[in-house]
Amino acid sequence: MNIERAVNVVGVIAVIASLVFVGLQLRQAQVIALGAQTQARTDNLTAIFLASLEGNEKVIELSDPKYLRSGVTDSDLPIFNQINRIRALSLQNAFQQYSLGLLPEDVWKLAELRIAVTLRGCQARYMLFGQATPSFRSYLESISEIDCPLDDSFGVR
Repeated sequence: MNIERAVNVVGVIAVIASLVFVGLQLRQAQVIALGAQTQARTDNLTAIFLASLEGNEKVIELSDPKYLRSGVTDSDLPIFNQINRIRALSLQNAFQQYSLGLLPEDVWKLAELRIAVTLRGCQARYMLFGQATPSFRSYLESISEIDCPLDDSFGVR
């Protein structure tokens, strides 16, 4: 009788352990699916924004980080804003992937550096904040060191 009872206990423990393992696998699959959805949305929006920039030679010039901190002419503003929409999507995607545990620490550190550079330039930060999810906005507000004047939005509201 004691052997039978021990076998039952071991069997119950094995069933519980396998259920916990299956639960962990389901959780991991859900996180990966969320990351894939986030990436797909980012890819689709980026493709839309990139289409209008295709073949435009000013894109390379205005993508230079120096423009994050200096003036952009009115005629270049639509291109600059489009570049920063794409930049904002990319950085927010990195934040979301990192929050899900799907982005390695070294890749996140690079994204953090790009976020910090973008936040230092008032012209581009409006795009970053304007497209931010609530969690990304909270993160941005927590690391923002520079206040930009409200009249410095460069056509972005």
